Amino acid sequence: MPASHPALGYAFLTPFYEWAIWLGVPEKKIRKELISRIKPSDSVLDFGSGTGTFLKDLLAYNPSQAVCGLDTDAYMVKTSRKKGLPVDFYTAGSLPYPDQKFDVVTSTWVFQHFSEEEVLFYFQEIRRILKPTGVFWLGDWGPSQGPIQAGLSKLVHWIDPTQNGYGPADLWPGCLLKCGFQKVIRSEPILTRLGTFYYWQCLP
Repeated sequence: MPASHPALGYAFLTPFYEWAIWLGVPEKKIRKELISRIKPSDSVLDFGSGTGTFLKDLLAYNPSQAVCGLDTDAYMVKTSRKKGLPVDFYTAGSLPYPDQKFDVVTSTWVFQHFSEEEVLFYFQEIRRILKPTGVFWLGDWGPSQGPIQAGLSKLVHWIDPTQNGYGPADLWPGCLLKCGFQKVIRSEPILTRLGTFYYWQCLP
């Protein structure tokens, strides 16, 4: 099944990931928006947890939060563990968790690099490990708001041609519903230096 997808699309750029995100997007605002929607009692999996920034902020907000990260990039896992974060290293196949384990699964700027086969496989797996009352928060670039944002979106795709464009084309809802999610709600847009960001709230 799916292989590792380096951050920023290329392995040699991975060490610059945090710097690139800091420069291009209001990451604190984006993370705060999601953290405000997570209850302290929720068990949380961050799928594609990267360097663990979101998990670190989530634990700073609520130190007793039950959290776990998952990533296929060995560099990212090593970096996260150095921060004392609980992150699992994953290579292929079904996700290493039992059915209905988590209240919340989050994933930001991960699925933009996947093929259609990978997208459908992982959406099905995420639905499997979510509790019936849980929620999957998918964060990604989405439909542009005006010509400037459209231009920024094209620039990002030119820099990183590995992006699949599902978010800007607003194809996530159809994929999620196809994988068994019952309802998908798109958030209000967040404008950044690199494009228009959204969260999709996906209910199993």
